[in-house]
Amino acid sequence: MNNNLKEKLYQKYPEIFADKDKSARESCMYWGIACPDGWYTIIEKLCAQLQHDTNINNYPQVVAEQVKDKFGTMRFYYRLEYTEENKTCDFKDFREGFIAGTVASSESRCSEICAKCGTNQSIESTGTFIKYLCKNCMESRYEKA
Repeated sequence: MNNNLKEKLYQKYPEIFADKDKSARESCMYWGIACPDGWYTIIEKLCAQLQHDTNINNYPQVVAEQVKDKFGTMRFYYRLEYTEENKTCDFKDFREGFIAGTVASSESRCSEICAKCGTNQSIESTGTFIKYLCKNCMESRYEKA
């Protein structure tokens, strides 16, 4: 992901990307958000939902440990940071499951949009190296080769 898009996410969701300035020994976020630009909207919506649930619904804080492209879809690895108020809540298992489901849903949506431009029209797999691109981005890729 280009630096401008990364910085937008870092500034808008500092709690989620709290580990971005840690060393490579401390966090894989040292490497940044290693995803194509086309996934920006999915990642932004995921972070918005996760932070909303923390701020409004008293869910534990999600902290990204690694965000990357693997086999053509996003992997969003995270940990949960609890407060005294939500550590022993009655709905702890429900909340953890809801967070896991929200993340899994966002990860799977990455195979339904173009990794380059973000459109959801005419998506195809590139084959050998799994990447999902729209027809226009696929054609421009082959024109350059």
